[in-house]
This record gives sequence, structure tokens and C-alpha cells, in this order.
Amino acid sequence: MNTRPYELYVSLDELIPLWQSASDCSTERQLRAALVSIELTGLLVRDALDDPRSASRKSLRIRRLVEGLRTQTDLLARLDLTLPPRPIAGSDYSTRSSLYALTGLEPAASRHLKPWADALLSVSEDWACDHGLEFFARSIRADAGFDSPAPSGRAILDYDALAQPDTVRELFERRTYNVEDRIFATVHQICECWFAIARMQLEQAYAYTAQNRWQNAGDAILLAEDIMAYMNEHVLLLETMVMADYHPLRVRLRDASGAQSKQAHALVGLTKSLMAPGLRALAKDGSSLLDVQRDPATFADYFAYFEALDTMGIRMSTFFFNHYKLAARVLGIESLGSLGYEVQALTNRFVKPFFPELDAVRYGHSTITSFEDGLYAGHLVSELERTEHAQRSPLLPAVGATRPDLMHASGDGHGFGSISMAPIGRAASGTPLQTVVDRYFEAIQGYDLEGWVELFAPDGWIEDPVGSRPYVTHGGLRIFFRNFMKAFSTDLEMTCTSLHVDEQTRTARAEWTVSAKHRAFPISFAGREEFSFGPDGLIEYVRVYHDPEQIGRQLADAYTAHFRTAVQQGTAPKRPHRSSRPRRA
Repeated sequence: MNTRPYELYVSLDELIPLWQSASDCSTERQLRAALVSIELTGLLVRDALDDPRSASRKSLRIRRLVEGLRTQTDLLARLDLTLPPRPIAGSDYSTRSSLYALTGLEPAASRHLKPWADALLSVSEDWACDHGLEFFARSIRADAGFDSPAPSGRAILDYDALAQPDTVRELFERRTYNVEDRIFATVHQICECWFAIARMQLEQAYAYTAQNRWQNAGDAILLAEDIMAYMNEHVLLLETMVMADYHPLRVRLRDASGAQSKQAHALVGLTKSLMAPGLRALAKDGSSLLDVQRDPATFADYFAYFEALDTMGIRMSTFFFNHYKLAARVLGIESLGSLGYEVQALTNRFVKPFFPELDAVRYGHSTITSFEDGLYAGHLVSELERTEHAQRSPLLPAVGATRPDLMHASGDGHGFGSISMAPIGRAASGTPLQTVVDRYFEAIQGYDLEGWVELFAPDGWIEDPVGSRPYVTHGGLRIFFRNFMKAFSTDLEMTCTSLHVDEQTRTARAEWTVSAKHRAFPISFAGREEFSFGPDGLIEYVRVYHDPEQIGRQLADAYTAHFRTAVQQGTAPKRPHRSSRPRRA
């Protein structure tokens, strides 16, 4: 991809040197990039205040810019900065900054800026030195009619040497096509400043992993992810553009696109590269990502690291999503973007898992816990409904069956509901209700969702397991059945150990044992189902007795072994192979 059109437009070759270090201070580049960004933001505020267009969204733009200044100030305070050596240390505040243009305004305008001034003076109390911005904050508060604390008397950074405001102003003023030209270019320049800081934080995180300093690495990633959270809001400044003015600029900018940002793509690669060191360390410890998810207290440092990394991936995906929404807002989803790709195709950048390894582990973890805690599924909602005297069918059972209630099931008292009886296809005895029971289990065996649902009355329900919140009506039953199809493959071996049908009371009871597979993992369980039928022969309700925790234990053992093996073999954890099965409507 030719990145030069974008780089030329945002003057990247001249922007990057602004944050290059002139001393041996390890974090000076980050300080410089942050101050350049603040300087650029101040220029945009001044530009918005002077915008004469009646169609401009001046108030919204100024409010978002000031919020951005506050966020940048907070991020600046979190950077692990030390006072650079001379000549960066100065003796007075800036005399060249464009932020001077934000002082001496009418009180009404100054009050728009006061939130940033307040935030700056608050966080600067913890700084080892003044950063050269405090003078502007005190001036803005005075213009708005408020007192300010006296100067601290601390050492002052040479703001003009660090931020180079004259050069920044010259870059800003190059964009002369129209007002939207300046905000469009400058929003991207500010992104490049913070991309550089985020990249340096991720590089530091990688260095920490080599030293097994997982907490420090996680903290560096956390700062990078907070930077990306700001970027996600920052790019939405482009929503405030007047499209009638932007479209002529867009046409003239053909072949230049923010998608050409090398630093944005570098952040993606850097973020993804941080997964491998963590997996290698877990392999050395004989553990896996699933162990970390299931026991975060024992693996506290690893847990913090992987959670920070996962969130960073989410922030990156959100950044692409916001770009998609902006492009759709400007072009419509059927249009081709600047690089010739359909706008709608951008969705792939944020829909796919950023870390397939973590996605696979989270799926396994959620599946395990769904069974481990299955007895209590929906309890909180049911209790709230009970408290509020919600209208419920008089047939719906009370919530909260105890574990001894489960032991009335056949065999060892364990089982899983809604599994068809075997042998499938045996001749029914001919009674109407036995025919319904046979069709019920045959529909499950054949993954026939609609055939299964149509056996229930419109307000029918299933309680699986007994004690959980029932799935009610055909809509709820479809959700239940789809969950079943998701959980198990077609490798089912079902044995009916007992079947009793009472035509007079219109009830039935089936006891069974089952061997099945969840993806590639063999699972076995047993249980019983109790049916109640209406006069029309439709099922009014089914209650299923089983212990889902037993299935959870089997899945936990299988998933743990699977992910540990993958880590030990040096391969990324993936979801186990899923057996094919027929799909029925």
C-alpha cells in the first residue's frame, strides 16, 4: 500500500521530528509528542472560536475539543516522565505557544475552556515540575472570573523547546483549502502523536515481558489502551464537519486516507505480538490461558496482563469501527472508500476476534461455567419476578430446587435434559401421548428445531434443569433448542432405562443415559424428564432432572487438557474441532 499520499497530507515527515529526543531522557519523546498534540488541539479550539459559518457546529466542536484537552492532560500525567536535563529545563513559561490565543477571551468563551484549566492545575500538583502549561490554565480561570492557586515555584520545563509551537503553527496553517481542511488534517496529526506514545508504551511492555515483569507490562498496556480509548473519541471530532464543505475537500484528497497510517498498522502488529511472550511463560509454568481465566487470584499478574492485552485489542477494533461509522456517515455503506474498498467491507476489521487465542479460551470458559452453574440459571431474574408479583402462568414451578431434589433421577442422579431416548425409532405402543414423547426425542435426535417446538402448546415451557428459570413459549423454546444444538454434536448414544406414560393424568416420565460429544470432547450423563400434556395432546411443560455441574466438570477437564497441550506444543490455543451435524430449520 502506498502510504505517501496520507503522509504528505498530514506533513508526517515534518511532524515526526517534533517528538524526537534531544537528550538522553528515556521518556522525552513521549513528552514531546503529548505537548505537540496539546498545541495542535489549542489551534483547533482557536479555529472553532473564529468559525464564522452559520452551519458550523461550533459549540459541539469546542466542547469535544476541550474534553480532548482534559483527556490529554490526564494521559500526560500518567506518563512516567522525569525532568529532562538542560537545555530542556527552562526558567519561565512559554512565550510562543498558540495557547496564548485561548487567553484574554470574553468570560462566556473562557468558561468553555475552564474544565481543561481545572484539570491541568489539579494533576500538575503531583508533577515534579511545571510543564509550561500552568500559566495558560491560571489565565483561563481568571478570564472566566475564578481565582487560581499561585505559581508553584518549581522548576519549569522549556515548553517552547519541547512543543516547538512555531513549527506546529506553521504545519497547521498549511491547510488553506477551507476550514474543514484544517480540522481533517489536524485530527489525523493528533492521532499520529498519540499513536507514537502508544507504540512506545507497547514496546516497553514487550521489554518487561522478557524480564517476567508481567504487572509492569500490563500497566504499560493499560496506558496504551487508554490512549486508544481517547483516540476512539477523538476521531469523532470529524462528525462536526459540515459535509457540504468537506465533500469538495474529499474529492481533492483522492488517494489519501487515514487507513494509510503506518503507525496505526504498527500498533495492530505490536499488540498482537504481545500474546506470544505470555503464552510461552504459561507453557514454562505448565499452565494455560484457561487456568488463568478460571483462577485469576492464583495467576494474578498473568491475569492482569492478558486482560489488559484483550482490552487493547478491543480498543483497536473500536477504532476501526468508529472509522467505519464515519465513512458510512460521509459516503454511505455502498460507496467505495478512498482506497477502493467498499465501506461495508471495513466491518471485517472489528468483527473478527483480535486475539483468536483468547476468544477460544473465553468460549471454553463460558461453556464450562454455563454447566457448572446451570442449576441456578435465571435465579436472580425469577426472584425479581416473584418479588414484583409478575404475572406468570400458574403452571410455572417455584424456583430453587435443592440438590437432594435432583437425586430422585435414575442411576447416580446425574443427567442432562432434552436428550432423546434410545433406541430411536422403536415402535410406539400406540397411545397418543407415547407418540408425542417419541416424536419429542426423535426431533432432538434429528436436530429438528421446528418439529420439536410444534409439539408444545403456545405457552408451553421447559425447566432444564429443575431449579433453573424455565424457557417459556415457542420463542423461549427455540432459544433452548439452539443452545442444545450449539453444545453437542451428533455423536449421541442414548439408552432409555425407563418409560412410563399415564393417559388418564396426561403425564409421562422418561429416564435415560446418554453419551455425547461437545465438539471433540466425550461427555456422558443421565437423567429423567417429566411431561405434562394438555387435552389437545400438546406438551404443557417438561421438567428435566439432572446435575449440570457433572457435565461442567467433564468439560473443565477436557478443555484444560486441550489448552495445556496446545501451549506445550507451542501452538496458539484454538477451539477444538467441532463435529459436523445436520442443520434443520
